Amino acid sequence: MADNMRVQLEGGAELVRRLYEAGGNARKTLRGATRAGAQPIAADADGRAPATHAKKRIVVRVSSPQKDTMAARIKFSKRAWYLRFREQGVTAHEIKGSPLVFDGRAGLVVSRGVNHPGQAAHPMLRPALASKSDTAVTTMGEAFRKAVVEAEILAAKEDDEE
Repeated sequence: MADNMRVQLEGGAELVRRLYEAGGNARKTLRGATRAGAQPIAADADGRAPATHAKKRIVVRVSSPQKDTMAARIKFSKRAWYLRFREQGVTAHEIKGSPLVFDGRAGLVVSRGVNHPGQAAHPMLRPALASKSDTAVTTMGEAFRKAVVEAEILAAKEDDEE
């Protein structure tokens, strides 16, 4: 299950040019803007997730699959791995063991197998992407523009000192 969102900022080439002229780090800026854009989606998905023992249920990983490209993966944390079953749902299936031992309603159960009834999907990530995609793009653009302005201010200060 992979829902993707591709973002190309309007005026992005101009921002990159200004960033290079000011001596800023384009790769670092792009990584930060990508992470900033993914945070609203991750926060919304975390709000939709059921309460668990895990502190962080949804995590953001930023990588660079190609030159001048950043990708953010929003996924379940290692401690909340079981939420993927809630996200996608589970079909009815048989769980086998020899013996299978677990706590049941009436105490300890020992069996050769049980029939799991399945579980309907309760999506968290996909609705979060749908509801926060505009916010993510806006946040990403603002983060990129802020980095460019900061780099220009730093460059101007360095020019004044010389």
